[in-house]
Amino acid sequence: MKYTIQQQKALAIAFSNTLHRWLGAGTMYQVINANQAMNYDKSLCASHEYCDANAAMLEAIAEVLGISDEDYDASDDALRDLTDDAWQMAKENDFDICDIEDEDDIDPDPNNNPDGTRRVRLMH
Repeated sequence: MKYTIQQQKALAIAFSNTLHRWLGAGTMYQVINANQAMNYDKSLCASHEYCDANAAMLEAIAEVLGISDEDYDASDDALRDLTDDAWQMAKENDFDICDIEDEDDIDPDPNNNPDGTRRVRLMH
């Protein structure tokens, strides 16, 4: 199954909301500062230092896609890519749902856009 940029955005927002709810503002500030210091390295996220961030993402996946953590299939390349891309989107926007909502809605896959356009990151 192929996922859309809108699903990616919705997942990034749900994940950000979950982390904010679980960690609170003070701890999220520490997570954001640590991620900025690591230049948003795709393979790292400071949220793991404060909670089971994978469980937070699974909660967001259940909310957005209706896939329970028991049914999450890590061997599903499209689902894994969606998860990784949503996580990265959330980090790059400092888990700020307003910034995520402002992300351009152009799909990153030119095969999904009839005019061949690509998603453009908005700079904040």
